[in-house]
Amino acid sequence: MSSPASPSHAASVGPAAAAPLRSAFEALRGLCPGTAVDVARGAALGFWFGLLPKENATACLLGLALATIRLNLPAAAAAATIGALLAPALDPLLHRFGLALLTADGLRGTFGSLLALPGGAWLGWDNTVTLGALIAGGLFAFPLHCVTWAAHHAWAASLADRWKRTRLAGVPSPGASAADSCIPGADLAGSRLADRLAGERA
Repeated sequence: MSSPASPSHAASVGPAAAAPLRSAFEALRGLCPGTAVDVARGAALGFWFGLLPKENATACLLGLALATIRLNLPAAAAAATIGALLAPALDPLLHRFGLALLTADGLRGTFGSLLALPGGAWLGWDNTVTLGALIAGGLFAFPLHCVTWAAHHAWAASLADRWKRTRLAGVPSPGASAADSCIPGADLAGSRLADRLAGERA
């Protein structure tokens, strides 16, 4: 019969299992700047991108902006997912908004001139939903940026503090044994990631 596992071995199973997750978080740190402005910018541009139909050059240009501008990628991805999920339900409203813009007396000539430019048809602005989503997303971008910025300042520090106390961050919970934090460099890795989550005051 095999002897029962020692307490020290049992205690080390949890941190050992958490090590790959912590390594993945650390690998993402360079891709996820955590300042309030970066998170807010990512949320605003990501939601705007999510609303747009993707089969046009306008969505490609906004996607290129997401890839090149300094922002928080997880925030942008989450906001883009939410925007894409809401887009089908908002299509009737976006269609009416885009149709009103395209048929407005003061704007009809402007859109006609833009679409007549080389490559203008690729922008998709003759599609009412595309135009409505482009303008509506732009109008919502600034309020969403402000709300996200305020939420980051209000809650990021407390969430980072909770992260520092989790096992994934390498900091044992109250009452845990010393073996629970036996992974080399865990405290430093957890502190760095928590600082990234907390971001800078701006």
